[in-house]
Amino acid sequence: LGIREDLTEIHFTNDNYFSVENNATLTLEAVSLHNTNFSVYVEDGEIIINDSRIYAGKNNAIMLRGNSTGIIQGSEITHAPGAWGPCILLWENSFIEIENSYISGCEYGIGFDDNASGIIRDNTIQDSIYSGIRLESYAQATIENNEIIENGYDGIYLSNHASATIRGNECSRNGSDGIYIGDYSFATVEGNTCNDNSSDGIQITGEADGSIIGNECAWNVEYGIDMMGSEALYLGSNNCHGNGVQDIYNYWDN
Repeated sequence: LGIREDLTEIHFTNDNYFSVENNATLTLEAVSLHNTNFSVYVEDGEIIINDSRIYAGKNNAIMLRGNSTGIIQGSEITHAPGAWGPCILLWENSFIEIENSYISGCEYGIGFDDNASGIIRDNTIQDSIYSGIRLESYAQATIENNEIIENGYDGIYLSNHASATIRGNECSRNGSDGIYIGDYSFATVEGNTCNDNSSDGIQITGEADGSIIGNECAWNVEYGIDMMGSEALYLGSNNCHGNGVQDIYNYWDN
């Protein structure tokens, strides 16, 4: 990641944290922020984080809600072992752009809910207790060129009418699926590498829809691509080989 070493140290005690509200903007540049609970809470405000380390002891490191926006670049966001909550959590109509950052050790790496949206690009997201990136309840995201590896469950998880463009990611060595799309969600899944996962490389189920094109899904324990979603789901050419049960399973072909 290459975060600079001359960081300004900020240590909160007694559950204090940064609160950014009512159209305020907080910029953290070259900061090492350590907290016993939350680190940054944003409601109807803006957060900009560059070249920094953000650590939370027992809850979300960063939480956005309302009409908040955020930019995180070149930073490291981590949790204490066994801490609860995503490293970064977005609710309501909030939006975030995260690039060139390292996110590790959380319940979920990044969680989107309730119409939240974002762009997640060129990051490493690993060692989450559950999923690396989780979208639910009409959340939307562009997820590109990330390394999403060694998470406890799915690398990327979509449910309950979420939608995403998922392109050029490595989603490998996760504890369940590399990419999971379910419950009426919609995704364009293109050019990803989903290898060595403990269940499927890519699973589509629960009337999910979209397109699956140009992905490599190899050496997964069960299926390379497991298609049980909408009949309208488009399956293009994919490179699937060496999977434990079947390389490509399409429910609608049976």
